[in-house]
Amino acid sequence: FKAQAEGGGTNWPSDEAGVRKLVELFPPLAIDFDLEAMGGQPDTMYGLKLHPGYEYSVEAFVSIQPLLDESSGAVYGWRSSVVRKRQYRTPLGTDEKSNLARLRITVSFDPTASAEILSTQYTLYQ
Repeated sequence: FKAQAEGGGTNWPSDEAGVRKLVELFPPLAIDFDLEAMGGQPDTMYGLKLHPGYEYSVEAFVSIQPLLDESSGAVYGWRSSVVRKRQYRTPLGTDEKSNLARLRITVSFDPTASAEILSTQYTLYQ
C-alpha cells in the first residue's frame, strides 16, 4: 500500500479489506454539475433529459488528502475537494446511429495530493 510505503499514517491498513473498510468511512463528496449548460431543465426533479444524437459528458478532477498527526503518525481524518469540473454536450459522429444518446462520466483523482500534517507547537516560558 503506497501511502504506508511513502511514510503515510502508522494506522494505515495493511490489507485490502482494511483499506476498503477505511474508505467506506470517507464522508461523501457531492459533485454538482450545471445540467442547464447541457440542456437540462433548472429546478425540476427530472434533471437531464438525454436527446438522441448527442453525447453528454460530465468530468470531475478530485483531490483526497489524508490528515496525519505529526506526533503519532496516525491518520485522523480526510480532506476531499473538487479541484475542477466541467460538463458539455456534443453531437455524435455522423457514422453513429441517430437514435443513440451517450452519457460519459469521468472522475479523475489528483496524483499529486499529499498528506496534511497536524503539527503542535509549544512555547515554553521560564
